[in-house]
Amino acid sequence: MKTLRALAAALAVLLAAGMATVIGGASPAAALEGPGITGRVLDADTGAPIVGAVVDAFCYEEDDWGEGPYGYWTLCYTDPAESDWITTTTAEDGTYELSMGPGTYRLRVRPVGSDYPTVVYGSTSDRAEDGTDIVVTDGPVTTDLEIVRNSIVSGTVTGAGEGPLSGIRLEALAYDPDYGWDNPVGFAKTGADGSYRMHVPAGTYRVLFNSGDRSGGEGTPPVDSDDRWERVYYGGATVEEATDVVVTRGATVPGIDRELAEAPNGIISGHVASTTGEAIAGLVVTSYKFYEEDWGDGQVHGYWESHREVSTDADGNYRLYLPAGDYRVGFRQDHAAGRS
Repeated sequence: MKTLRALAAALAVLLAAGMATVIGGASPAAALEGPGITGRVLDADTGAPIVGAVVDAFCYEEDDWGEGPYGYWTLCYTDPAESDWITTTTAEDGTYELSMGPGTYRLRVRPVGSDYPTVVYGSTSDRAEDGTDIVVTDGPVTTDLEIVRNSIVSGTVTGAGEGPLSGIRLEALAYDPDYGWDNPVGFAKTGADGSYRMHVPAGTYRVLFNSGDRSGGEGTPPVDSDDRWERVYYGGATVEEATDVVVTRGATVPGIDRELAEAPNGIISGHVASTTGEAIAGLVVTSYKFYEEDWGDGQVHGYWESHREVSTDADGNYRLYLPAGDYRVGFRQDHAAGRS
C-alpha cells in the first residue's frame, strides 16, 4: 500500500486537477439528527445534482499480521459478517445522509454510469488512502462535493484484413510515480462497428488496445480469444513507445484509432455437443499450461494452470489462439452467467 498523503498535498492535487472540489467542510447540518455526515453531490460545472450516486463511509483499522501493526482504510461494516456497511445513495436533489457514531471517517462517491469518476472526499483519487479525514463528534457534519464530468476519448479499432473489430477491450493508463504507466483509469469495449467511447477525467494517458478481461464498456465480446490480435498501444508497440493522449476538462478527443495485426499464435479449435448430438453454446473452454517453480523448499514443483479461456458460440464451436507450446483443454459450464 502506498504511503498516505498529507492533507495539504491531497488538497493541492485536488485543486490542480479540478476533478473534485470540496465545497462544504465541517459545518452543522440540521437535516440529520445526531452524529453523522450529510451533504450534496453536484456537477462542478453546472451545479446540477448527481442523482443515485453511492456514498460509502470508510473507517481506519489496524491489524497485526505477524509483522507488526498494519493500518488501512476499509468500508465501515456494521455487522461481524461484514455483509452490511455504512452506505447510502444521493436523492433527486443530490443530497445524502449517513448516520454513524463519533469517529474519523473518509467518504467515497461512486456515481452511476461512466459520466463521472469515482472520487474520495479531498482527493482526485478513488482510493480511501488518498482522501481527507472527516471527524464526527456529537452532531452532523456537512460534506459537499462537486465532481467534474468525465471527458471522452473515442476512436475505431480494426483488424488487418478483417475490418472493424467488435468486443476489443481498451484501457486508458495514467502515470503512477511508483508503478509507471500502469494505472488504469478508463475502460471501454468496441461495438459492432469497431468504435468506442471511453470516459476519463482530464489528464494525460496512454491507450492500450486489446487489454484483456479487467475492462468493461459496450459491445459484445468475440467468441475468439483476444489472443488472436496483438496487444499494443496508441502510437507504439509498448507502453514506453506509446504516444501521450492529452485530455482537457470537458473535451472529446476523437481519432484515437488503431489497426491490429494478428498475433503469431497457433489455434486449437473444436466443437462441443451433448451426448444426443445437440450443440452446447456458452460452454467455457479453458487451456492449461504446465509450469515448474521452486517454492523455496529446494524442490521443483510442477502444476497445470489455466492460460486462456473462450466460450463456445451458438453452434457449439470454439477457437483458442495460443502461443506455441503444449496445452491441456478443459470444458466447464459458465455458472457465473446463470448456466447450470
